[in-house]
Amino acid sequence: MTAQPRHPYYVQNREKLLAEHRKMAEAGREIVNARYGEAFANTLLDESLAEFGGLIPELPYIGGKQNPLTTNLIQSAGALTLYRVMQRHGKTVEEIGELLYRITEVWASRYPRFLRHLIGYYFMSGFGRHRSRKWSAATQERRYPGDWVRVHVEGDGETFDWGADYIECGIVKFLHSQGAGELAPYLCRVDYAAFGALGIGLKRTMTLAEGCEKCDFRFKKGVETPSGWPPPWLETKEGKTGETQ
Repeated sequence: MTAQPRHPYYVQNREKLLAEHRKMAEAGREIVNARYGEAFANTLLDESLAEFGGLIPELPYIGGKQNPLTTNLIQSAGALTLYRVMQRHGKTVEEIGELLYRITEVWASRYPRFLRHLIGYYFMSGFGRHRSRKWSAATQERRYPGDWVRVHVEGDGETFDWGADYIECGIVKFLHSQGAGELAPYLCRVDYAAFGALGIGLKRTMTLAEGCEKCDFRFKKGVETPSGWPPPWLETKEGKTGETQ
């Protein structure tokens, strides 16, 4: 059987994707400098850019601009490049996971608070819920093997306003296909930094990345999102007790 040709979407946008990856990596330069020194920060940036360029043709097409999670998939490829480079230099997945979390915090803080909360307001609005219902129904058609599949969940009027259950995750699929499944649970942690920056309360008790049956996102206005770092499994490893988030 002849293999199907890859969609040209990512290759056509190669220069834009490389520029975005450089911006994200630069956002973490100060953190990397402080922890590992300037020389390693330069090495990490240069080698991750080269690695990212090689990954661009490997990204699965899930609808391009028509899919709001295409950006998340691209960002996961950027995280994968940092993971690979840092591993080559003897860093642990725990170190890499924390670095990615801190970079997300820095990246989000670059946007004005009023703009972040305006985006959060839109996300939690009636229109945002309508969009979630419509998009959730579309994902259940499973048009793209590498895509997410989710179900919209109506709020209970008390503990959460609305939510979504993801029963398939594009990032988990992609990372496993690249032999980097151990990174997936750490990437899930950045959701807390991202939603917290938008002023959205996020609660989640399980994820596909940790081997559960789904990712149960629950959102509520006016509630502070807990920190996503350290993750519960590291707290347990260190002899601490921590709630599953």
